[in-house]
Amino acid sequence: TAYFLNLVLKSEKPVVVVGSMRPGTALGADGALNLYDAVLVAGSKEAAGKGTLVVMNDEIHSGRDVTKSNTFKVETFRSPYGPLGYVVENKLSFYRLPARPHTTQTEFDIDKISSLPRVDIVYNYGNVSRTAYDAFVAAGAKAIIHDGTGNGSVAEQIVPVLQEVRSKGVQVIRASRTGSGVVIRNGEQPDDKYDWVVTDDQNAQKARILAELALTRTNDPKELQKIMWKY
Repeated sequence: TAYFLNLVLKSEKPVVVVGSMRPGTALGADGALNLYDAVLVAGSKEAAGKGTLVVMNDEIHSGRDVTKSNTFKVETFRSPYGPLGYVVENKLSFYRLPARPHTTQTEFDIDKISSLPRVDIVYNYGNVSRTAYDAFVAAGAKAIIHDGTGNGSVAEQIVPVLQEVRSKGVQVIRASRTGSGVVIRNGEQPDDKYDWVVTDDQNAQKARILAELALTRTNDPKELQKIMWKY
């Protein structure tokens, strides 16, 4: 949600997404403090122009980077490059800035988007079959995120399947299930030869959001790749 808003909102006003990991009845409930910190950030001039933010566990994260990393811990929301800043004793401090375009700097406008094309994710594992790919193509997917092992690896038996998917006009986008790192174009697979796209450093679920938005602008894989690298 935060990443989607980070890409489509046309305002420099601070927008903060907040939640909690524990219910209000639990020992060490975190909801009230998270909400208080979020209000402080949303009302701060320092937070303006930094895109959509997520405030949890005294940390301020960019909506682009942050992802949930644990099923139960209060420090579950993490960014691979660290938080943008902290909220400590009613004061917020920023230590880094978002480097990628967001909100007013993007070509995506929430007021001009009435629907999004279908983009699906196929999670890969040992001896994976083609079943999910075929089902998503049949269901009308405009792109499939191949969530591969390692550097977006593609099993030998799946390479011809993805070639077939692409031949039907469906975009193929390689991601990595590892949780961090960059999927290198023409690294693990000859993407230029197969007309595939890579996600850069985004995990599959965020790459899906960006792909949905990108497909409202273009269906050219070269342009889609530029968008993946840009945002």
